[in-house]
Amino acid sequence: MFHSATIRLTVWYLAGIMTLSIMFSLLIYSLSMNELTAKIGALHARLEASNIAIPRDVDLGELRNRQEDDAARTSLMTLLYTNLAILGLASVISYMGARRTLQPIEEAHQAQARFTSDASHELRTPLTAIRTEIEVALYDRQATKQDYRAVLTSTLDEIKRLSALSNSLLKLARMEDDDINHITITLQDALASALSALARDPDEIIVTKPQRPMIIHGNYEMITELMIILIDNALKYRTPGTPVRVRLMRRNHRACLEVSNTGAGISKEDMPHIFGRFYRAETSGTNSTKSGYGLGLALAHKIVNLHYGDITVYSTPGKTTSFTARLPLG
Repeated sequence: MFHSATIRLTVWYLAGIMTLSIMFSLLIYSLSMNELTAKIGALHARLEASNIAIPRDVDLGELRNRQEDDAARTSLMTLLYTNLAILGLASVISYMGARRTLQPIEEAHQAQARFTSDASHELRTPLTAIRTEIEVALYDRQATKQDYRAVLTSTLDEIKRLSALSNSLLKLARMEDDDINHITITLQDALASALSALARDPDEIIVTKPQRPMIIHGNYEMITELMIILIDNALKYRTPGTPVRVRLMRRNHRACLEVSNTGAGISKEDMPHIFGRFYRAETSGTNSTKSGYGLGLALAHKIVNLHYGDITVYSTPGKTTSFTARLPLG
C-alpha cells in the first residue's frame, strides 16, 4: 500500500518540480532569444551602416534569419538537456522526499496494526477462557453449587484482568495526543501518593529521598502512575522476602527516580524490547507465575517521554535490576 503511495507522491513531487523547471526554461528561452535577436539586429545594422564591402551573393536578411535559427536551436537543445538532467535528479530527490514524508505515517500505521493485533489477541484469550468455563458449567448436569461458585470466581478474576487491560489501553490512548496539564510537582509528594496507593508493608519498600523538595513541572497523576508502575513491577518480580529500593536524587540538573530489586533479572535478549507494548519477557523461577499484559513499562516509557525525560534499565540476571527515570527539574 505504501509503495504505491510513495510512487504516486513521487510523481506529484516530480510533476511540480518539472512544471516549475519548464516554466523557468520558457522564460529563460524567451528572454535569451529577445536578447540574441536584438544583438544580431544591432550587428547587422552596424554592418549595413558601415563601409565594409559585402559580397553581392550574401543576403544579410537570410543570414540574420539563419543566425537566429541557429541561436534558437542551440538554446532549445541546452534547455532540453538541462531539463533532462533536472528530471533525473528530481526523480531521485522526489522519491527520497516521498519516502521521508511517508515513513512516519507508515511506521505509525504498522505500530497501530501491531497494537490492534496484540490487543485483539490479549482480549480474545480471557474471553475464550470465560466462555469455555461457562459452557462446561452449563452442560455439566452433575455440577454442584461449589462448582458454579468456582466458575463464577474464575470468571470474576478474568473480568478483573480484562478491566485492568482496558484501563491500560485507555491510558495509552489518552497519552497519544501529548496533551497534558503541567503543574508544579514535588516528587516527594507524588512518591507518598504512590506508596499509599500500593498499600504495602513499610519493610517491603526502602525509600531514600532528599530533605530538600525536588520540584518538576508535569502532570501529577501521570508522575504518580509512573512511580506506581515501576515500584509494583519491582515488587512483582523480586525474590520473595527481599525489599524493593526506591531512591529520589538529583543528578546532572535532573530529578532521578531509581527503583531496584533483587530477582531473576532481565536477559540481554529481552532488554531492547522491555518497553514495547504487550511485551513480556521470558522469566523463570519465582517470576514464572506472574501474569500481566506487558503494558506497564510501555505506559511508564510514554509518561517519561511526555515529560521530556528518559528511562533506562540495568539488569544483572539473578542479581539486581534497576529502572531509572530522569526528568528535568523545574
